[in-house]
Amino acid sequence: MKSSAYQRMAHAFTYAGMLPFIYGVLAVLGLAPGLSWWPSWVVWPQAMIVYAAVILSFLAGVQWGRSLESALSNASSLGLLVSANVIAVGVWLLLLLGESSWAVVGLMLGFIVALAGDYVALRQQDQQAWFFSLRWQATLVAMLSLSVVGFLVGI
Repeated sequence: MKSSAYQRMAHAFTYAGMLPFIYGVLAVLGLAPGLSWWPSWVVWPQAMIVYAAVILSFLAGVQWGRSLESALSNASSLGLLVSANVIAVGVWLLLLLGESSWAVVGLMLGFIVALAGDYVALRQQDQQAWFFSLRWQATLVAMLSLSVVGFLVGI
């Protein structure tokens, strides 16, 4: 069991990580404060896609780490290892495509796969419930943000 100080720090970092998703949606809609301060070359839908790709790659790394250090069965550990690599390579390919609508759909699927991996870990008692709850909240914010971007890029 992680200490309450650790849990508070994890919550703070996770909520801070949600802020670019929220700001990005507001920017895409033209409602974000301080938009005039940003360089004119910033394309907000693309910025959101890149940020989502960074976060999803981070989550893939978390899964890889869990597969190495967990008490999960060999099959579950192997599943986490494979899904982590599929997510990481998939994110890279999505960015290479340069097609925003495919990237948004692929990233959303990646967030679902990453959350499913966390759910498996929770069910097999290899993850604490507070962390899964936090991941669920963060995934919801990411998915809603990407949905807005997807709607605007014409999915």
